[in-house]
Amino acid sequence: MPAASNDQAGFYPLNRTEFGYVALDGLTGTVNQPYQLRFSGPIEPERMKRALRELVRSQPRLRAIAEPGKHFYRFNVRPDNEVIDQLFEQAFIVERGLDADDPQAMEAYHNRFINEPASLEHGLPLKARFVPHPERPAMFFNVPHFFGDGRSMMGWLAEMMRALNGLPLEPQAMEVNPMWPAIIPQRLADWPRKLAAARRHRAEQKRLFDTSAIVQLPTRTTADYR
Repeated sequence: MPAASNDQAGFYPLNRTEFGYVALDGLTGTVNQPYQLRFSGPIEPERMKRALRELVRSQPRLRAIAEPGKHFYRFNVRPDNEVIDQLFEQAFIVERGLDADDPQAMEAYHNRFINEPASLEHGLPLKARFVPHPERPAMFFNVPHFFGDGRSMMGWLAEMMRALNGLPLEPQAMEVNPMWPAIIPQRLADWPRKLAAARRHRAEQKRLFDTSAIVQLPTRTTADYR
């Protein structure tokens, strides 16, 4: 694995959940995490743009893509350079024709924003749509779940608010969170008990399924959905 540079550029392994998102993305579509924000005071679009660009600079996961390696997919965190500048221009859009005071228009836009296709292998994970308003501007903020969970989203939004308030953002390390510690017993002596519990659970699930009426909706293969 190449050594990461100062901006954490390089390749990083996926954990079990992240492998699941990559495998399902082509079948089910991207699992998005869309947020709709309303601010309590006026914000110039350029100020918001600078804050989000600083967020992308400080958070390596927001510069990452899913890339196939020799045997498995992996994260490829790209260096923070002019290519990221160009990709950010596509990720941040100012929606000047949308009325932030019209709840129905905002809801309709949010519904479209939720369903915008997102590629795990191209562009930036972050998508932002800023809606100007003289007193209470709004913003739509979305990152696919593959790149971070709900806790990550709250942290990124908090960092965005820091940047909006003129506070510097410290560059963060690329977090790689293996899931093996959560499922492997810490002590060798615990393995027989854990394996026995797993077998009992599997038998109980089979008994439950055997006594349940499973209803499956009719399906068919089409050219647009499989």
